Amino acid sequence: MYNLLNSMYNYSDSSSRTLTEAEARALLELLKAVPSWLIIAILVTFLLLGVICTIAYWKIFEKAGEDGWKILVPFYSSYIIAKIVYGNGWKFLFSIIPIINYIFPIMLMVRMAQAYGKNMGFALLNLFFPEIGLILLGFGKCDYEGPIYSFL
Repeated sequence: MYNLLNSMYNYSDSSSRTLTEAEARALLELLKAVPSWLIIAILVTFLLLGVICTIAYWKIFEKAGEDGWKILVPFYSSYIIAKIVYGNGWKFLFSIIPIINYIFPIMLMVRMAQAYGKNMGFALLNLFFPEIGLILLGFGKCDYEGPIYSFL
């Protein structure tokens, strides 16, 4: 195990630092100290959050008149989200263009809030806490008002 940990830090440049045997042992002891129930609890929490967000997206799709199962298909779900928000599904391709791929998700979350009749405060919630925003959009009483026609 020491060789494995040591090889992770063994680069060809002269400024690299390798773990000493004592540091490697200390790292292994630290990893052993993490209780397995904590790791399992974190994994189950993230799994449940993923299932809840998938169901919320399913409801969001149904409110917009799309079939809910479309959220389960990779890339096609991105196309449908862009279609719901912008009216043109092909705008999801902006997410693969460098520099724009940093701006596009922000605008997508803001426009999604607007497409469901929410204000800028909800758009900020949707931006900084997307899971909460999705759950509120999916299970809330908001109605789909239509796409927002804009460039981004």
